[in-house]
Amino acid sequence: MWNCMVLALSLAVWTSLAAMAQDVEFCRPPLSEGIMRAHANFGATYEFDVLENGVPANVKSMASHFLDGNVLQECIMRWRLPQASSKHLVAVFEWEHGTGWVALRVRGPEFKLNIRLSGEGCPYRTMAAKAR
Repeated sequence: MWNCMVLALSLAVWTSLAAMAQDVEFCRPPLSEGIMRAHANFGATYEFDVLENGVPANVKSMASHFLDGNVLQECIMRWRLPQASSKHLVAVFEWEHGTGWVALRVRGPEFKLNIRLSGEGCPYRTMAAKAR
């Protein structure tokens, strides 16, 4: 009998954790060749609200001087953040000269998410291929 109760409890906990899964896409918005060649490190910063169902809303660019803001706004709208429901968050996509997009940081009240990318930055590989 105890084994069945423990199994049922485990399934209930696992089911509730699965329902809380975050779904965040790291978008890599295109940059002009001039920006990629410039010696510049920068961040593209966006603020947004998360509705009760975990869907971002009211996405606004706070700082994204070197790219088309609509690309990242559309990307953020596809995220699902049920653990941050009913919160106001800020997302920063970080660009590092010579590497490319390196990190995404999402912050808010009682919410912190860091995503770091490693390896070769795709934009530089593409630029080197064009130069040949």
